[in-house]
Amino acid sequence: MKDYQSALDMKETIIFCEKHKDKLLSKLPKSNKQFPYEIKNENHVQLDRNIINGILNLMPEKVRDKSIFNGIIGKSKHYFHKNSTSPSNMTDTPHIEDSISKTAIVPGKSSGENIYLYEMDLDPNLRNIVLAQAFAHEYLHSMNYNEDEILNFGELAEKYEPISTYSSFYREKSNEFYGCDLDTVKGSVEEELAESVAAYLLGFAFGNDDKKNLDPFKDRVEIKEYVKSLLEG
Repeated sequence: MKDYQSALDMKETIIFCEKHKDKLLSKLPKSNKQFPYEIKNENHVQLDRNIINGILNLMPEKVRDKSIFNGIIGKSKHYFHKNSTSPSNMTDTPHIEDSISKTAIVPGKSSGENIYLYEMDLDPNLRNIVLAQAFAHEYLHSMNYNEDEILNFGELAEKYEPISTYSSFYREKSNEFYGCDLDTVKGSVEEELAESVAAYLLGFAFGNDDKKNLDPFKDRVEIKEYVKSLLEG
């Protein structure tokens, strides 16, 4: 039986970020333009505003036109619940004693219109790296891509291992995307797509191989081209 929970623990990601902190920080885009959307619960939003703007500026105009993104809502610390044993019952908790581990941190979520960014007990530089990736990932969930675009990506992606530790949560042992029905499979593929878009925009991923993390498309050029065409098309 697959150990799904290990994919929700950020312990190795935090170690990777600490080890390559300077290189990862140099990859984060920045812009001092005024943020054009609402931010609620600002005291809980720990991501540098210039980085938020920088990531938004990386999004092509066609992408922003498709997006239903409406703003950011800051949230207090949350962790993945210890009962999260597969994608079908994934849940989170504010109580660390009910979590998978103290490093099973929830960095972000999306309702489509809103992106929720969560507080985390990390060094400010590490927080910016982790939350930048989370923001880029969650922005994808505000997009209205059609079913064919998602499923075609899924067919390509299944040729490769998951691009990140988190997206491996949505794969079976066979490497097929998790789900017994079309909607569940699409949801699983969207998580891989969101991780791939974040990797494309920021130039790094959070997987289990440092070299691949710093050059995430080296072994999957066709995935990079698909993501590029999806963003620019």
